Amino acid sequence: MAACFLLPFALRGARNAMDNMQNDVQNWLPSDYPETKDLHWFGKHFLGEQFVLVTWDGCTEADPSFQMLIEKLKNEILFANTDELPPIDAQQFPQEQAVGRRSRAYRAELIRARELADELELYLLDDFNENFAGLNERWLKGKDNLSYYITPDGSLYQSLVGDDLVAKAKSGFRRSVLKDNSVEAKFIEQFGASFVAEGETNDFYDDPRKLTSRYFTSIRSGPDVIEEMAGEDGVLKPRGKNLSEADRTKVAELIALNRLTGTLFSPANPAGFTWTEKALRDFLSQERIAEFPENWVVKLSEFRSKVIEEQYAGDETLLIAATPSERAALWYQWFAEIDVTPPARQTCIIATLSDLGEANLKRILGRGIQGQPRGTLVALAAESGVVPPPRPSMAPWAQEVKLEGKVLRLGGPPVDNAAIDEEGQITLGRLVGISLLLGVVLSYLTFRSMKVTFMVFFVGGASAIISMAIVGYSGGIVDSILLSMPTLVYVLGISGAVHIVNYYRDAVHEHGEDGASERALSYGWWPCTIASLTTALGLFSLYISNLMPIKNFGLYSGLGVLATLVLLFTYLPAALKLWVPKFKQAKDSSQIANPNDSWLTRFWVATGNLVMGHYKVVLGIGFLLLSYSVWGLTRVETSVQLLKLFDDEAKIIRDYEWLEENFGKLTPMEMVVQVKPQAILPSREQRLAMPPKNVAERNLQKYQLTMLERLELVRHIQKSVEEVFGDAGQQVIGQGMSATTFAPELPRASARTTRSTTNSLLEQNLQRLQDEDYLAYEASTGDELWRISLRLGALNDVNYGGFIASLKKVVQPIEQAYALRNYLLHEFEIDRGAGPEIYNQENVFFDRNKVLILGANPTSGIIPEATGDTDQEVATVDHVTLFARVINDLLLVKGLNNHPRHPNQLWWLDPNDERTAKMLTEMSDEDLQKRFAGYEYVICLRDHAAFDKLKYAKFSKKFIDLTGFEKDGVAAVLDGQAVVHATSNFDMVYTGVVPIVYKAQTELLSSLINSIGLAFVMIAVVMILLLRNGKLAWNNITNIRGGMVSMIPNVFPVLLVFGLMGHMGAALDIGSMMTASVAMGVAVDDTIHFLTWFRKGLNDGLDRQGALRLSYERCAAAMTQTTLIGGLGLSIFALSSFTPTQRFGVLMLTLLVAALIGDLIFLPAILSSPLGKYFSANKDVKKNQYNGSVAVAGIGEASSDENVEGTNVGGPHGHLKSDSELDRILRHDKGHKL
Repeated sequence: MAACFLLPFALRGARNAMDNMQNDVQNWLPSDYPETKDLHWFGKHFLGEQFVLVTWDGCTEADPSFQMLIEKLKNEILFANTDELPPIDAQQFPQEQAVGRRSRAYRAELIRARELADELELYLLDDFNENFAGLNERWLKGKDNLSYYITPDGSLYQSLVGDDLVAKAKSGFRRSVLKDNSVEAKFIEQFGASFVAEGETNDFYDDPRKLTSRYFTSIRSGPDVIEEMAGEDGVLKPRGKNLSEADRTKVAELIALNRLTGTLFSPANPAGFTWTEKALRDFLSQERIAEFPENWVVKLSEFRSKVIEEQYAGDETLLIAATPSERAALWYQWFAEIDVTPPARQTCIIATLSDLGEANLKRILGRGIQGQPRGTLVALAAESGVVPPPRPSMAPWAQEVKLEGKVLRLGGPPVDNAAIDEEGQITLGRLVGISLLLGVVLSYLTFRSMKVTFMVFFVGGASAIISMAIVGYSGGIVDSILLSMPTLVYVLGISGAVHIVNYYRDAVHEHGEDGASERALSYGWWPCTIASLTTALGLFSLYISNLMPIKNFGLYSGLGVLATLVLLFTYLPAALKLWVPKFKQAKDSSQIANPNDSWLTRFWVATGNLVMGHYKVVLGIGFLLLSYSVWGLTRVETSVQLLKLFDDEAKIIRDYEWLEENFGKLTPMEMVVQVKPQAILPSREQRLAMPPKNVAERNLQKYQLTMLERLELVRHIQKSVEEVFGDAGQQVIGQGMSATTFAPELPRASARTTRSTTNSLLEQNLQRLQDEDYLAYEASTGDELWRISLRLGALNDVNYGGFIASLKKVVQPIEQAYALRNYLLHEFEIDRGAGPEIYNQENVFFDRNKVLILGANPTSGIIPEATGDTDQEVATVDHVTLFARVINDLLLVKGLNNHPRHPNQLWWLDPNDERTAKMLTEMSDEDLQKRFAGYEYVICLRDHAAFDKLKYAKFSKKFIDLTGFEKDGVAAVLDGQAVVHATSNFDMVYTGVVPIVYKAQTELLSSLINSIGLAFVMIAVVMILLLRNGKLAWNNITNIRGGMVSMIPNVFPVLLVFGLMGHMGAALDIGSMMTASVAMGVAVDDTIHFLTWFRKGLNDGLDRQGALRLSYERCAAAMTQTTLIGGLGLSIFALSSFTPTQRFGVLMLTLLVAALIGDLIFLPAILSSPLGKYFSANKDVKKNQYNGSVAVAGIGEASSDENVEGTNVGGPHGHLKSDSELDRILRHDKGHKL
């Protein structure tokens, strides 16, 4: 009765746990990890990665659905007050003023309603449950699963009817029997009453969405951004050129489209476009082709030939391999050639989530699982004519429905998290039915009794509910990994219940029903407790993992397994006494003594004889397999890539496939350039308001970076990264976004006048750049933060660790170039200035300094063509060339003399050029001295056979040797007073989902090793204590040697399976990692069971062969049956669409089968060897002739050097008074593996 009384409370706790379900990749790591800290820091300064990309096939500016959805979404944005509305004009007519005042008042009322909705977290139900209480009311749901309704007069009420089972039962009785539909409720607020005209209904009642929470902070689309950048006062409009306004707008739009391709617009045409008639017909609709002139095929052929010849040196393959920007330029050239308007580009909507939205992803993106309402975004898209995703079926065999037409496509980190959330729920929903069926079938087949079947099913089901209730009442968060726990605990609970019922049936068989329940509990409490303890220890070992999903799974699963003992020792014995099942009682003592003689037992006895007769061969094969497996462990790799968590047919995978094929890459990787305050030149307005206080401050401003120069720093980094990893390089990332995306075209480094104008324009648009969310300031330090947002291919098999390391290698030469720039400018000041107390006007632009740089060509590519390497683990970057490219621009900006024939280049001598190398080697000392005398500074970047640095140093006014800077850093190879200034004055932060996932991947293997190690130690301690010889005494507490030997078959399955995975190249994921410790904890129970019979046989006087044969006869069949129960029970996870859960189910079945082999083949071979002496019997025990009068050759007699009393593996039945009772209990003990 107590169990039934407490079950509703457990259900309530389980429901609370499910309501607190969250899956956020950002929370995988502990909060004190640097990666986590960086991500949280990033989120404080930028809106971050909480964006959702929304698009569909045919999503263009001309699509009515596009405009409709934007308008609907903009109504869901957070807004603060009515100041956005135009003020009331006193010159307007009274009627117009009244309309304006009413609009402002209505907006204020709407804000009031929305603010209350945000506080209560209100959201819509699909059908409103209209008129449920007979008031024509419409219902909403809110925080803590509370129910609300709004009446036709705009009054909002909160229902006071509880949400628990008792309250629902009372409400159902009142409605169905008493015909009373009333609902007890309390008044909250009334909205819109003053705006209802006579005969009209309340606007908030008509559209309850106006009373729901707002989940978005901004809604932007591609056309919106184009208008901002190329519209009136757009920063991209060409200035000072003889162009009409229309042409200026057109040029600006093309520039904007190019910058936004892959982020807000799809490429103009697909990758690999061949520019043939067929390619155009396949890509464009027949209506668009009909607009072409009649001779367009001929013109296309001519256009194609001309482009190949003039732009690609006659190489057709280069045209087909063109980058998206190159293809777009050709696309618009082609349409200009035939004088046809280009088709509208596919675009998208970017919705940025609010904090409330981040915490309630299913209310935005949910597909309506198990009767839940669809998410706001999905519902609004359906209302706008876009095909929403179907509600997932809970049938285990269900497949994702493939849709056609304007199918809604969603992408972005919140979509990933919501998909993980949904897949976990789908897994739970689909597996519950199979788990229930499996439990019922196995129970009935075992006992042939519906009463017992119900009892066993109740234990399993209640155990699963209790495990979730522990999560709910402890305030834990349920993630997709933890959703596997109820099924695991359910299977383990059923197995434990089967074990107790077996004891009960044996008790009835031997002594009848009277007292059978008590005897079953007295016999079974110890083995069940040990079984649960060892399983829980294996699970608890996962708690030391640094991955939060695994940590939570280990903790709560272990607690759930221990909680099953309460039901096994309270409810089940009481139920067996109350509802007595019909089991047959033995007629005489011969039936009691008759051992199990099934075909399965005969099979294992025959196998055992073979193992004992050839134990050396078995041991040799076993240890050879273990050695091979240990070698395989050194080759184990891990994988935590987000989209590999899903089945290939999952909706999110299909969406990402479509998005990456038709739009661009989506996995975010954020870089932040932290410019230090000492490097920031105040704006002109700031300098006028607060001029330098002294000469030192004036001199400092010479070295500081203007707004334009800081933006060029961002461009240097972004351009270099995209060149290496983008479409023209390794094709790992798409086009990134930064402040340069929204800035005007940046002038040449040497265009001093244009640069001044551009810098002023940037300073005027500072707030605009901040509003774009790509520029921020650190209040505590004064750092200026420039965000560079990269997008990786979600479906590419990118090594995240290698990518991040390569990213840093690309940025390093840029940092070194800025360090050299600062060093040189201070060196110039020291050499030519008049001291720190005097301001030298000439050095503002350092015009009088002439520099020659040896060792590179800044116009060369930074990717060596000869390698052709596309491995992401090693960045194929010419470090010195990239350094040269950047330092060339930096020195030109400061006015250093440039090459007269090449205005964008200083004087450079590249020894890789054959003519330059020849000139240097053949030049006489006199010519060399004459040439070098014309430069104030000669800088050498690296060694070369053509270089004679001793002569260069001799003939130069000042020679700076930077050889080795790429390895040691600039400051390490310099000297002089200015070396303290050889710093870049900026830092880099790499954050986003990619570093989090990479860190999780590196932690996975260490967590596996640590958890296995901890599980081994804890279980080994238990075995050492259990395997003591004789009664417990101060000098007989442990059997260390026996305990350690017994652990060999327990680690056998883990080493074997994971070692083979290493050899096969199968990467470990989160689901795989969890199985090792769990399997070890579960499998040790079979070892205990087998050793119990083995030691019992030795104590009865059998030699080791006889004792092993006895063990096979008494427990081999039961061990096989429990392996099948556990393996089949857990293998249902393989039906999950969530990949970690699939791996968990398959590997658990594999590990348990391997454990059975270890216990019934490898362990007997060990016991047959000399190692078996550590389990020897009492030397005074008289030899028994039962199947053991002659020992197997090579085994030898039982050790007689230990005095053993009553050995029975730590005493699971030590309370029994006679060997006959012990023999009976052990004979019928069906094993306690699960």
